[in-house]
Amino acid sequence: MDYNDKQRLVEAMKASVPRQAQPTISREEMERYPCSVRPVEVPVEGEPPVRVYLTVPWQVRPGAPMAVNYHGGGFIRGRSDRDELFCRRLACTFQCVVADVDYSLAPDHPFPTAVHQARAAALWAKEQAAGLDCDPDKLLLLGQSAGGNLVANVCMEEAVSPMVKPLCSVMAYSPLDMKTDPAEKFHPERDMDPQRARNYNALYCPPEGAGDPRVSPLFAAAEQLTAFPPTLVITAGDDSLAPEGEEFAKHLAQAGVEVTCKRFQNCVHGFFINRMDAWEDGIALIHRYLERLLRENQV
Repeated sequence: MDYNDKQRLVEAMKASVPRQAQPTISREEMERYPCSVRPVEVPVEGEPPVRVYLTVPWQVRPGAPMAVNYHGGGFIRGRSDRDELFCRRLACTFQCVVADVDYSLAPDHPFPTAVHQARAAALWAKEQAAGLDCDPDKLLLLGQSAGGNLVANVCMEEAVSPMVKPLCSVMAYSPLDMKTDPAEKFHPERDMDPQRARNYNALYCPPEGAGDPRVSPLFAAAEQLTAFPPTLVITAGDDSLAPEGEEFAKHLAQAGVEVTCKRFQNCVHGFFINRMDAWEDGIALIHRYLERLLRENQV
């Protein structure tokens, strides 16, 4: 495909997303979680700057964690109001600051731009934490779908250059194997068509590069996983990505990482960010997990 073909494909894919997968968030619901939200441009060496939406509640608890969130969207869809609501809720619940990363999108910016931007945003958040009354040693990384892939990349880089030192990571329904053809994967009835999944993958990275562990973290070597912090892996039973997420959790455990893995049966890909199925249970699990890790790491 040439560039114009890719652009037409992206527009067609965006237009065909079912309405129920794009719930409307009201102003009233946003205001239940009062925060200031301001965009910041973070420089990235060798790449375009990455936009980060700094989400700050009315009151930040001194020594609060600093959270970094990476949205989903198959690397072709940007930050949405659903992502903003998720971050506002997180900020108000933990009285912390959330850096919501709106990385550059394919096909204009295919792999590895988002990987480099994800790492730069995490480093920037750590550097900014103290000035925002947060504890730089309590950095929380969260990612949904494509964002979970980026969380894995930030953590894998720690094995080479331990600078972010996250306290924990959360990866939800993440694409971790873009090498295996989607038609060969587990395919629940409610999941997307394999050709659509192929399109997402190809727009981000050509098939010949899909075995790179930065594209498909499932193929990372054990030594690339040892620097992961305690990690929560969430999968959805009606999502073809569930087996690779659970296999990745197993690889982390085999590398000596503390892992919690939870499959939500009868739930679809993107369920909690898109407010479908057991979405409230998914968010509650994340909050309980973070609360436990923070309690165990109180100074």
